[in-house]
Amino acid sequence: MGQNENTEMSEVSLNQIRKVEQESNRILDEAEKKMEEIITNAKQEAENIKNKARKDAKAEAEEIRRQTEETTEKELSKLDSEANSRKERLREAKKNNLDKATDLVVDQIVNV
Repeated sequence: MGQNENTEMSEVSLNQIRKVEQESNRILDEAEKKMEEIITNAKQEAENIKNKARKDAKAEAEEIRRQTEETTEKELSKLDSEANSRKERLREAKKNNLDKATDLVVDQIVNV
């Protein structure tokens, strides 16, 4: 083998190495782009999940507030009704006491 043949083989080997290196760089660049896409998509998905969780929590809080207001309203209505019933019974008792007291005084005056 002559010097010329060795040089040609060396050039072929160098060209092959360069091609493999270029292919390797291309593969690495693609992998990097895909990783960036995956990270971007993951961040967006995480943001979507957080937004949905906030929305769900807000809706749940609103439902709890509505139920609490409804329960409070019912309880207040019940208490108001009970208070009115007690007030009416007290008025009736007061009237009965006045009637009894009047009858007692009248009886004492008449029987004197």
